[in-house]
Amino acid sequence: AVYASTSCNSCTTGRTVWGVPDLDGDGCDEIAYQYYGGTYDTMLKEGEDVSGVVSGASGILYGDWADISGAGAFDPTSANDEWIVGDWYDTTYTGGYAAVYDGTHMDLRLTGESASDLAGIAVAGGPGADVNGDGVDDVLVGAAGEDSAGSAAGALYLVLGPLTGTVSLSTADAKLTGSAAGDAFAGALDAPGDVDGDGLADALVGASGVTADALS
Repeated sequence: AVYASTSCNSCTTGRTVWGVPDLDGDGCDEIAYQYYGGTYDTMLKEGEDVSGVVSGASGILYGDWADISGAGAFDPTSANDEWIVGDWYDTTYTGGYAAVYDGTHMDLRLTGESASDLAGIAVAGGPGADVNGDGVDDVLVGAAGEDSAGSAAGALYLVLGPLTGTVSLSTADAKLTGSAAGDAFAGALDAPGDVDGDGLADALVGASGVTADALS
């Protein structure tokens, strides 16, 4: 299938794209993509309906998510595929949030500690994210605007599964911060698995604001 901005010349489709687990149990995984038509929106498209040329605005509208990741077995009792989304620019949760979905039902919302933290600008999880080795996958949330180590130094939060409800990231099981103002630490994340061979999952963290001088 081709997803194109067919509705207006100034609209854009595909600035960010993601693969999403099988949410409806039909045996087909889903896809999601970012669409701009005056505001940034995230569209979710069911995997069995991906043929031809489709309008970029076609699909299930899910707001202005910044990142999506599989959640693996964050709740081992779930019969559905779990996934994580991040929304750093939410009008209700002004510090941003990350949410864990069980199929299409939101089980957990992790909210930023303070306004403008940009929590959820990056999220990671899945089979490569069992950080403490207890057999339950965990969740990583980036907040590139968090300022406890300086303005927009950024922070990475680790939340151990399972967990439900609406919970502030101030209660996260671990928090790492950037080293200086403007680092934007944890503005990009991945859960690459066990990189150093110690039997525990590791985290891959980006900090786009760190200068060469800071590394010397």
